[in-house]
Amino acid sequence: MRYVFRLGALAALVIAPWSVARAQRAGDPGLGLWKGLKAALLAPDGQSYFDMAMKGAQLPTLKGKVVRLEPNTNPTTILLAVEDGVTADATLRFHRPLEGTVDVGKQLSFEGVAESFTRTPFMIVFDVEDDHLHGWPRSH
Repeated sequence: MRYVFRLGALAALVIAPWSVARAQRAGDPGLGLWKGLKAALLAPDGQSYFDMAMKGAQLPTLKGKVVRLEPNTNPTTILLAVEDGVTADATLRFHRPLEGTVDVGKQLSFEGVAESFTRTPFMIVFDVEDDHLHGWPRSH
């Protein structure tokens, strides 16, 4: 069973206010959410937070730039850089290959279900349905 992530769960986090405010001023509330999640996951009780608030939950729309496709054509996995646009920090996994390819650096957005995370290097792994990936070229 999948649960929708509740933004109210962020109220319990201690988030650097300047990073969230800066992201919101830049018109990117998803980046503020990402930074808050990262802060919570890197905290000493980060694994507990993930297990209780994130695992199996569908998060709201996030966006990032493509760092790598696996394989390069018709990928089943996409590594995105959400925070800085350069360093991969989100892995998107698909149940079947996507058709085609995109260039490294292409911005994509997605809604995904959090499946796992690692602290070092920081990475959240998401299960993503094809129709929850935005910006991928679709063949007609």
